[in-house]
Amino acid sequence: MFAAFEAQSDAVARIRDLRGAFSSRWHGDTPDDRRAVALIGLDATVEVASVAANLAVVCAQLGWRTLLVDGDLQAPAQDRLFRTDNRAGLSTLLQEPQGRAAIQPTAIERLSLLPAGPGSAEGAELLERQPLVEALEGRIGRHRLVLLSLSARSQSTRFGAVDTILSGFDGALVLASRNGSALRPLQRLTGLLEEGGVPLLGTVIVP
Repeated sequence: MFAAFEAQSDAVARIRDLRGAFSSRWHGDTPDDRRAVALIGLDATVEVASVAANLAVVCAQLGWRTLLVDGDLQAPAQDRLFRTDNRAGLSTLLQEPQGRAAIQPTAIERLSLLPAGPGSAEGAELLERQPLVEALEGRIGRHRLVLLSLSARSQSTRFGAVDTILSGFDGALVLASRNGSALRPLQRLTGLLEEGGVPLLGTVIVP
């Protein structure tokens, strides 16, 4: 996670450019407006968790209260990147809607994390039960931006449930590998987003 420590690096500059893909669209928002954006990995070679973590950091540094949600229920990653507890998180929230959300502060000011929670073999099914914004309703608090990290390891990102999961989101960024991503899955995913009414904010090619 380099955005917190290497503010002047080229890598952080690229992350800030990624932030601009959606911040420029909503420059007229008031502090009370909330936005939800998903980062979706097109294939398993894309390190979505790292990109999402660094993007969350630069959004918080801009002054936005940001909630990062780890949607990779089968292989949680954000708790390790931010060194937080993962005994409860998104998976427990989806299984126990009335339970505590386990949103945790991080070492980065204005940045909170909802970790994936304990790994679950039914991770995809849990995510597909209802739109994520509904599951988080009443738990977002004062956060202005919700960022969802969704790895390609989840079959949900490739086989049709993504439109259910992201219903109500304000946009999605698709991350593809320069050498490993095929065109057909990209076309299918962008088609699903369009059918679900989720604006595609951009397709990002990562090394």
